[in-house]
Amino acid sequence: MDVFDQYSAKEAHKLLEQFVSFIKKGYHKEKIKQVLDLRIGNTALAELYSMARARINAKNKQLPHLFFNLDDLRFCTHQLVAEYRAKQVKGNVVDLCSGVGIQALAFAKQAKHVLAIEVDPRKVSYAKKNAELLNIKNITFLEGNVLAAEIIQQVKEFHPDVVFCDPERLPEEKERAVENIQPDLHALVKKYGFCKNIMIELPPQIKKIPFEGEKEYISISHELNRLTVYLNRENKNSVVLLPTEEKISGLPEKKQFEKAETPLQYLYEIDPAVIKAELDLLKNEKCIFFYEHLITSNEFIKNNFLTAYSVIFFSKSKSEIIEKLKELNAGSVIIKGKVDEKEYWTIRNNFEKELTGNKTFYLFLQEYYCVAEKLLLP
Repeated sequence: MDVFDQYSAKEAHKLLEQFVSFIKKGYHKEKIKQVLDLRIGNTALAELYSMARARINAKNKQLPHLFFNLDDLRFCTHQLVAEYRAKQVKGNVVDLCSGVGIQALAFAKQAKHVLAIEVDPRKVSYAKKNAELLNIKNITFLEGNVLAAEIIQQVKEFHPDVVFCDPERLPEEKERAVENIQPDLHALVKKYGFCKNIMIELPPQIKKIPFEGEKEYISISHELNRLTVYLNRENKNSVVLLPTEEKISGLPEKKQFEKAETPLQYLYEIDPAVIKAELDLLKNEKCIFFYEHLITSNEFIKNNFLTAYSVIFFSKSKSEIIEKLKELNAGSVIIKGKVDEKEYWTIRNNFEKELTGNKTFYLFLQEYYCVAEKLLLP
């Protein structure tokens, strides 16, 4: 039974907001239950606590305070992505594997009507509460398997202009593969082939994409976030930067750079979505490969798909770098380069323990230690 069966969306929202406020005060869930005089079992209490924690963490995805738990949040679409994708649709839209409804509700703000289909009854219940809370009425929720004949028949009768699917995948895999995604996407594409416009979300790290169409990699603030495959579009790769929605596209093509002996005046990080899409955005630029996905040049390049840095000082001597950082009045350094996540703070603290200033610099680690400042493009 839904933990919120006895509440309206507004009442449930108010209860969760109270939970959030008490968590922020340091209260344990049992104490919150006592303070709010909640007469619920341990399972329902644990779910409320998880949902409140999810609301606190949702700011990382810019999601409004809706209904979802911590497991849901892990797979929830970032609000910027949901809103951008919604601009790609019109008419009647079907959202397969719709979860708690984040993408479906964004579609509803642009589409004529949305049919959201999800097999998990709990998620359907939360999605309905989310629609009620946002006062979105042009959406219909169905509970069922998206490959079931009766569901497919209802979709046909809906006469969709667009079918979108965000399938279920494992939380972690050594290597992402379509074969490990549910439902079977090959079967899904075949059964829903009556709709000309099909959009499928895939893990952006996936290497083999067995579908023809545009592969659109989405970057949020220069972090790879999503991959959408549009089966009805030209077979090419593209990259979209959010929130600006600037876009480049073309056929995969890796540019070969000359190797630099030392860093030059500027360093540039190529957006990871561009790297994944294998697009060449520097055909006419005089750049030299430095290491990994970092290039260097004596010319300033204005390109929003690059993160630009001005080189201040470089050396192979760690002691020289530390002395230079002291001279620059540095108090902290942001480590860049190929660094194991588990070792990041150990390495960073090793540098910062000798710094007493109040400025922050970027420190690139490879063959050279390189101190740099990030440049904001005009």
